[in-house]
Amino acid sequence: MGPSLWDGLRSPVTFIGGYLGAGKTSLLNYLIAGSDTKRIVVLVNDVGDINVDASLIANHDGDTIELTNGCVCCSLIDGFAATLETVRTMPAPPDHLIVELSGVAEPQRVVPWASTAGFCYDSTVVVVDVDQIRARASDERLADTIERQIDAADVIVLNKVDLVEPARLQDAVQWLRTRTDAPMVPAEHGHVDPVLILGVDRAIPTTERSPSRDHDDAHITSTTSLTEPMKMSEATDLLESLGPEVVRAKGFVRAPGGEILLLQLVGRRCGVSIHHDDAVTTGALVVISLSDRTC
Repeated sequence: MGPSLWDGLRSPVTFIGGYLGAGKTSLLNYLIAGSDTKRIVVLVNDVGDINVDASLIANHDGDTIELTNGCVCCSLIDGFAATLETVRTMPAPPDHLIVELSGVAEPQRVVPWASTAGFCYDSTVVVVDVDQIRARASDERLADTIERQIDAADVIVLNKVDLVEPARLQDAVQWLRTRTDAPMVPAEHGHVDPVLILGVDRAIPTTERSPSRDHDDAHITSTTSLTEPMKMSEATDLLESLGPEVVRAKGFVRAPGGEILLLQLVGRRCGVSIHHDDAVTTGALVVISLSDRTC
């Protein structure tokens, strides 16, 4: 079964990019929850990271999550080509395809996939953490990645505006304006009206900058099993004990009362909350740190 069965119809593709911890998953969750009238297919690097509300899940089967509102979330673990081919086997084209990129991905590397059979490019949305963007961009190990992500944006989501004073927000906006003329949408917790970022219908961007080399040498990822129950205070202490080189940490651990706790750290901000998802059965903390090498 191929795209010819779609009678020439093409599904618009929106890419969601942005650095680690900017709030891409929060934006994605909000779009999924509000898509009652559209059949959306979501592609992510790790389907488990979506963390959609358990009440929305109709079926969770390995690399695919089917939601009660008709959306489908698929893992990109096997690569773009294989995953897009899976989408092409659907009897009818989805109303929209959303691709959540990794936190260190350069959009220009992947947007050409939006012009392959059965799809058409809609836009690249880059989520920016206004509380930390200036610090991130001033780090020589990250500057190139941050700048390339912003350069590729058709729309900028100014996320976490609730965490900064107006002067700091204005400073971030002014800096962003030195790199892009893309429209900017302020947001708290990734809450953005889908009308503002879906259906933008832009042309695939062109750039004179060639893709950079792999950024894996700038980041070190480690995973620690959390097998023993932890109180919220203990989980918070664990996050706060992580060194200043840690840019992102996320994981789960079971509390003494049986609840699942979600642990998150972005920069020096950390938080622990109860996570309502029966699919989480093991405890672990994934930590992403900066290496000593320049990017």
